[in-house]
Amino acid sequence: MKKYFFSVIIPTLNEEKYLPKLLSNLVNQQYKNFETLVVDGRSEDKTVALVDKFKKNLDLKVVISKKRSVAYQRNLGAKKAKGSYLVFLDADSGVNKTFLKKLELYIKTTSALIIAPRISITKISAIEKTVNSISNNLIYISNYAGYPFYPGACLIFQKDFFIHMGGFKNSKQQDRKMLFPEDLDLMIRVKKAGVSPLCPKDISFRYSMRRFRKEGYLRVMIKYIANAIEMILKGKSDLNIDYRMGGDYYLNKNNKKVANKLVQYLNKVKKLMDDLLNDI
Repeated sequence: MKKYFFSVIIPTLNEEKYLPKLLSNLVNQQYKNFETLVVDGRSEDKTVALVDKFKKNLDLKVVISKKRSVAYQRNLGAKKAKGSYLVFLDADSGVNKTFLKKLELYIKTTSALIIAPRISITKISAIEKTVNSISNNLIYISNYAGYPFYPGACLIFQKDFFIHMGGFKNSKQQDRKMLFPEDLDLMIRVKKAGVSPLCPKDISFRYSMRRFRKEGYLRVMIKYIANAIEMILKGKSDLNIDYRMGGDYYLNKNNKKVANKLVQYLNKVKKLMDDLLNDI
């Protein structure tokens, strides 16, 4: 049985529009010792059919999940994985061609158990640049406060450690209450176990802005900020938050123009965070 250094695990549900872009990124990786597992929640579009087109250029497998749940699908992928390290990526994320090469070198240098790459955005407007900065600052502040707020859109785990921690836990109650419930739950357990994710400055992934464009920048940022503050101050969140899975949800774009006052508001938030970081 072939042994890989990385197993890239991608949970999917109706991602025919976005997944091919990520798979193309993986085809172009300079580092080749990895497998890719697409764990599909019984998509109703052409997601699985499109995956088949990449099998000539990728060591690629499709795993069909009986449940439509990000946590369940990630854990299922981990069970099937043959790699020493698990690279969890969301279907709408992106990575450059040196991503795995840099990651492998970083792991061999640090023996990291968990790596949380920085967030980057490719098509950066003035507002998205601000959102990007706020998001990275939120992650830093939350980790410093003891309640790490890392989105699972891109997380890397040493496989044995991931299994030891019990993987992602899926809770219907959590799904209704928190943003990224399975991510936060796992990272809090990891923190209590005395392990902190390493965040290399030169390794990043492209974070999708599709939710912001669909629901509106202000609405989503309020969700992010409010949820992070609740977690930092209380260690839990009691907010009722809708955060659904499925690429089909994003196909109808929200074409409302972003008002200048929104940019001003986000810049004020960014300044407050920058001031807080300077005091830490």
